[in-house]
Amino acid sequence: MKRLLMWIALFVVAVVVCMWRLPASLVGLTLPPGSARVMQLHRADGTLWNGSAQMNVTGIPSMLSVSWNCRPTLLPFGAQCTLSEALSGSLNVVAASGTVVGEQLTMSVPLEVAPAAGVSASSSRVAATINRVELSTSSLALRASLRADDARYRVGQTDVTLGEVTADCTPNADNVSSSCSIANRGGNARLDGKISLTGSKASGTLELTPSNGPPQRISF
Repeated sequence: MKRLLMWIALFVVAVVVCMWRLPASLVGLTLPPGSARVMQLHRADGTLWNGSAQMNVTGIPSMLSVSWNCRPTLLPFGAQCTLSEALSGSLNVVAASGTVVGEQLTMSVPLEVAPAAGVSASSSRVAATINRVELSTSSLALRASLRADDARYRVGQTDVTLGEVTADCTPNADNVSSSCSIANRGGNARLDGKISLTGSKASGTLELTPSNGPPQRISF
């Protein structure tokens, strides 16, 4: 009996050591499948629990450096991580449901996006504060605020300045989708918009009113 218990103990220790030394390249397997549409990880280094990588996010022209320090959790089964460098805050991964929950995430980056054909927007710096986000394959509950400095908006051949653009996002009552309101201050045009976000897509309407022309509405 003592020998059996010794072998069981050795097996458990071996499994724990192997899990603790899992390579950082496996971190992508812990993210919801839908997240690959907006974010990819490259050049991962270290381990699954303590590592770093380069992160490519849709709309951000440059690669971002991110580091993580994680510890396993049993209830719920998954991991609790602290992020640093370009993206900082805390992140919880729930393995059973494939859900990622982030809290107090902050990031400051330049931005270039094209929400629809012939439409593009850019900013020299977007400061984002995500108070809480819960992301899975079928849902996205987001509470966040963003501020874009020196923002510009282009529709066809029309290029206008927007000054400071702000966006405030809150979860909808169903808690599986979120809505964001967009407005600007300064520049030579007025921008208003509403965007609906789910775990698989973004849709909405942006209305641009130039100082010397009629309103232009873009839906996507």
